[in-house]
Amino acid sequence: MPVMNFAEPYLLALQEQAPKMFQELRRHGRLDQHLKLKSHEAQQMYNDLLKGHKNPGPAERQQAGEIVRATMIAFSPEQKLELARDFSDL
Repeated sequence: MPVMNFAEPYLLALQEQAPKMFQELRRHGRLDQHLKLKSHEAQQMYNDLLKGHKNPGPAERQQAGEIVRATMIAFSPEQKLELARDFSDL
């Protein structure tokens, strides 16, 4: 399966959309771990989306990447609250 570049766009979105969480993760040395976890989740979702295609072409890979980014990078207020709860014990 193709590999998706997710860490960089996610990190930028985290800095812009959830700056408090970004600062807390960085301050407590958990940013790299969090990025690895989210990148793994994104890659799994990407692979799942492409699973139905025997030999996915550029259009299928692009569409799958856009779905993953739209799902995992756009931090809604509910996601921000959930993320804050996940890291409240830092």
